[in-house]
Amino acid sequence: MKGSLGNKEGAEPNASADWLAVAQLLTASQSDISQATEFSQTFEALNFQLGDVLIDVGSDPLALDKTAPSEYIKSDFYIVCSGRVRLVVFDTERQQEVSALVLEAGDTFGADSLFCHHPLPYRAVAATGGSVARIEAGKLQPYLQRLPNLQNHLLSVASKRQYLIFFKTLTDLRRRSSLQLEEMLPDLTQLRIAAGESLSARTPAEKGRFWLVSGEISHQGEDSQPPGPGASWGDRDATPADWVAATDLLLYHLPVQFLKGGSGKFPGHQPPSYQPYHGNGKIDHPVTDTGAPDQQKSAKANHSAPQPPSVAFPKPASRR
Repeated sequence: MKGSLGNKEGAEPNASADWLAVAQLLTASQSDISQATEFSQTFEALNFQLGDVLIDVGSDPLALDKTAPSEYIKSDFYIVCSGRVRLVVFDTERQQEVSALVLEAGDTFGADSLFCHHPLPYRAVAATGGSVARIEAGKLQPYLQRLPNLQNHLLSVASKRQYLIFFKTLTDLRRRSSLQLEEMLPDLTQLRIAAGESLSARTPAEKGRFWLVSGEISHQGEDSQPPGPGASWGDRDATPADWVAATDLLLYHLPVQFLKGGSGKFPGHQPPSYQPYHGNGKIDHPVTDTGAPDQQKSAKANHSAPQPPSVAFPKPASRR
């Protein structure tokens, strides 16, 4: 790596680039464009070269069941002004970094702790030369309070980013491409299960596929390990009758209609969303994502949406 952009050294101020980047962000979020001049003055412009590390958001990806807020996983917020930035994540199975997303001008990253209780780790590495506009997370919060559409927009972007990182690093779908995983996002829902509830009752196999995001599951079988974050069940794999939520659980759910290649959704389907994490600075009105994950640039942007493919899942280890 050529270095980190942790300070201003080597950066050249470019207020016009900051203003343009902020104005584009406000426009994309359908926010008040008249705020652009004031808002842009809180950003600083940074240039980067190929290989520079912009941020390294570190955390233990297997510690998702911890209830303590991940306040130490803080980073600044960035808007890509020019060039490309690659978000890379560490795949624990392959013991190597893999690419999760490639961001271009107008895309954003960082400050995940403002939107997610347990943000998963990633690094932002320059894929070309270019520039970014950076703002401290604490300075961003007042504008989220003032501009609810902006908060909704960034919440959606952060949610999509965290979904992809989760599936890329902890699940049986880690070898699928980011574009394939993105096809699942509009159909994914979050499911919360209270401690003491039976998983066979709340997550019957005929309802689709389930992934454990956080929390602990207890079971009576002695020959199998309790499932950890990233474990999946459902569809062709029956939910073990002895599984009980030892703590409050957070799951992802993909309905059976998607798995079979259909386009229908269960009644009452709602897109997944994170509640903003406040840390020490409070956002007075938590915002729930009410739309499909944000439409960041991708190779499929100019094509009609394909029908969801049939998904084949590997069999889990035998359980008793």
